[in-house]
Amino acid sequence: MDKGQTDQEYQEYPHLSCCINLHAEDLFKNNHFTESDWHKHKSWTRHFIAAPFLVTQVLAWYWPPVLVMTLIAVVASMYHEFAEPAGAPNVSGHNLTYPFTFTSFALSLLLVFRTNSAYTRWWEARTQIGGLLAISRTLARQVLAWTDAKDVRDWEVAQSVVRWSIMLPFAVQSHLLVPGDIMEDAQDVLSKDEREWLKACPHLPIAVSQVISCKLTGLQCCRASSIRHTTLEMQLTLYQQTVAACERLLRQPVPIAYTRHTSRFLLTWLMFLPWSLWATCQWLTIPITAIITFLLIGIENIGVQIEQPFAVLPVASISNTIKANLMQMLVSASATRRLALPELHTCSPLGFTAHDEKQ
Repeated sequence: MDKGQTDQEYQEYPHLSCCINLHAEDLFKNNHFTESDWHKHKSWTRHFIAAPFLVTQVLAWYWPPVLVMTLIAVVASMYHEFAEPAGAPNVSGHNLTYPFTFTSFALSLLLVFRTNSAYTRWWEARTQIGGLLAISRTLARQVLAWTDAKDVRDWEVAQSVVRWSIMLPFAVQSHLLVPGDIMEDAQDVLSKDEREWLKACPHLPIAVSQVISCKLTGLQCCRASSIRHTTLEMQLTLYQQTVAACERLLRQPVPIAYTRHTSRFLLTWLMFLPWSLWATCQWLTIPITAIITFLLIGIENIGVQIEQPFAVLPVASISNTIKANLMQMLVSASATRRLALPELHTCSPLGFTAHDEKQ
């Protein structure tokens, strides 16, 4: 289901909006926080604002196990209420709470380890993606500062390096999440020929870093100083390390056996829970089982959803931030030079080269 179709259905059936095109990553997706967001986040109203709507969304995503356990609770309640008086084996007369007391600690450990492992992966991914900000900004800043703006050819190469530096985060984004979007992201950054060449590359981060590395060799500041060249290349090395770390997180989940056993343990524990609750809860066993299932399955589901961190991290927002920062650096580089080096009275005008007009 595409986004346009979803928006149309949302307008036609707003009361079903919580159940249309539900994606787990949308429920767990993180956005960039502003001061206003932090204020709302820390306020006591966070417990009540849109709480019923959010609960409905979450429940709509994993309602099958909640429904199954609720039906089991109904069966257990009917068995105790109707079958036992009719002569069926007496189950409610036995104290069945001990098995749950003995195993609840193990279930807690499994769930805690599952969520902690997933959070560690999420935080590492956020650190790696955030590192793209420093890499792109540093590369662009050093190239613009070390290039002689009076040398028209050298300055065009420097501008080209910055333009390709803008593509560094978008290449990672497309490589990890949505192959093909790189063409739209590069629309106002690269020329048509450059976009077509990049589209044909099987590994976008490698392709972008290769282009930048080749362009660096054409800069006078790199030819004149091996130290500066090495310094710039170090940023590309850090970029490659970031890409490798992201690929590792994407392709290697938490051991599958651990995830499966946690799921089996949790479902088995919940399946037999109603049989131990009847003696004290009677018919309240049914709603209590449903609530406990919803809460425990929710904990396990958090670990599963954030285990693949790139689907919930604001990768696109970070990429757009880098693009805006580097575009601003290009626009303001001339004024920055005049402010920092007032003795240089002339400076070539900045902005993109005329590749767009040549298309």
